[in-house]
Amino acid sequence: MEKWGLAICGLGLFLIMISSSSTPTNLILIGSGLFYVILGAFLIVYKKKKVNRGTAK
Repeated sequence: MEKWGLAICGLGLFLIMISSSSTPTNLILIGSGLFYVILGAFLIVYKKKKVNRGTAK
């Protein structure tokens, strides 16, 4: 799941990088790119919290 998070983050960063100018279509790409970065980061953090909780028991 952590690998999926990193892959989604990479996809989001890629979408942000390819949309350098601020046309309406590129704004949509930037928005979805940010969404993917946040989603990927959430997956990584959630997985780490779950693992930490499991080792604490």
